[in-house]
Amino acid sequence: MGQATLIPFTLSKVCPYFYLEGNIMKFMITKKECQAIINKRMPIVCSGCGGEIEPIQTVDNADSPTHWSGCKKCMCFDSGVKPIIYKIAKKLVEERYFIYYGHLEKPDKNKQSEEYKRWITSQVRGTAGIVEQILNLNKELSNTEREKKI
Repeated sequence: MGQATLIPFTLSKVCPYFYLEGNIMKFMITKKECQAIINKRMPIVCSGCGGEIEPIQTVDNADSPTHWSGCKKCMCFDSGVKPIIYKIAKKLVEERYFIYYGHLEKPDKNKQSEEYKRWITSQVRGTAGIVEQILNLNKELSNTEREKKI
């Protein structure tokens, strides 16, 4: 392969450079690199809908081409969570009526089914972050208690 060349190109004031290798645009994070990051965290699922996390081609804030992890099922960029975290969060929202985003009005399930699905997905995504923090805290406390006994 040829050597990468840094070409001045005014995409934005933040990043006036654009990577080219020959005539091929170079990604800041390639699909392969993004997939490797996802693979290191496996098993993970989308924190909102439980879908597959995969590399999605996009542009970063400097308009440079890149890949970010996300879910094509619900069309969200997402780092993913362990499946158990998603399951707990979904159960809390759907069965225990936990509402993470209290300012969002809950759509009528029968009259506004698409809006209701988006509302559930956003509530589950927010709740997943709390569930993950609680499980991590529980693990820390368990380790601390175990160390005290030794």
